[in-house]
Amino acid sequence: PPPHANRQALLLSGDDLFTRRATLARHLRQRALAEPHILWQFVLEPASEEPLDLLDTLSDTLASLPGHWLDRLVSPPGQRRLCARRLLVRLPRGRRFDPAWTAEAEALLAARFH
Repeated sequence: PPPHANRQALLLSGDDLFTRRATLARHLRQRALAEPHILWQFVLEPASEEPLDLLDTLSDTLASLPGHWLDRLVSPPGQRRLCARRLLVRLPRGRRFDPAWTAEAEALLAARFH
């Protein structure tokens, strides 16, 4: 990111992201640790429905990073909700996803991120 940037988004798109989950997790970790004070949005754009374990793996990766002051500010007492480094899913236009998969992905991400 430019030296004056205070927020960044990284789009991760493609087929079969689940098989590359370890590489994606490592990439998220490296980016966040290289720029620990900016706001990150990591956006997955799967070509098709992926196992929801992918979202768990990447969410766990972000949760394992050192805390950001903004997360502490917005989290309810006794909880840790992430807002400074968020994981989002962007569904590609023109592709149909099972509504149950979409609802489960939304619930999973809503439970972890603010």
